[in-house]
Amino acid sequence: SDGNGSGAIWLGGSSSISSNGGNITLGRGTVGDGSGFALGNAGFAYGVLVDSSATLAAGGGNINVRGQGYDGPGSTQVGILLNSSASVTTTGAGNIDLRGQGGLGTGGSGTNIGIWMLTGASVTGGSTGSTTVSGTGGASGGNSNHGVLVSGAGAQINSNGGTVSVIGSGGGSGASNLNQGVALNTSGVISTGAGGGVSVTGIAGSGAGSFGVQLSGAGDSINTPTGEAI
Repeated sequence: SDGNGSGAIWLGGSSSISSNGGNITLGRGTVGDGSGFALGNAGFAYGVLVDSSATLAAGGGNINVRGQGYDGPGSTQVGILLNSSASVTTTGAGNIDLRGQGGLGTGGSGTNIGIWMLTGASVTGGSTGSTTVSGTGGASGGNSNHGVLVSGAGAQINSNGGTVSVIGSGGGSGASNLNQGVALNTSGVISTGAGGGVSVTGIAGSGAGSFGVQLSGAGDSINTPTGEAI
């Protein structure tokens, strides 16, 4: 947390935060507690950016991340962006809770996604703790304001046996279209290990071609071990 009630958070490429069992919190808070959403700005539109090959690793502790994209005229004002091969992990009873809000945007601004995971990015929960990924797309006039987007080969939300919950609400306004609640494309995956269930809840945003949950390609999947609930 930056402690002053405003500001974005950026973990540079190949950087790491490792707590060895302690809790990790990234967010905004006027007393430095990180309970609010880190905010993007005109110079840095992401609320939280975990850049290529950067890692957050709690080793059994909890991970909480809150991010909100900038409310401006540009596009791609993303709440939380996990860039290529970025990872967020814990083990055992540790919980992961990611919450992202796409920027409001103005005019034809679009692609204001709550949480966006790119090729090779991963969120991996523990064996008994819960993993929750929750995003809301920005209420923008452009297209593709998804709640949660898992996109690209190797992009995945999973656990080693704990429950996995993915919750997304599509955004958009006016003539905006293609605003998915939860979207998987180009081999995106949501899964869990033995003993864990998967819950995926999506609410479609505004306009044509908007779905609550969309798997758009042959490589996309939502799966659990045999007999576990989806």
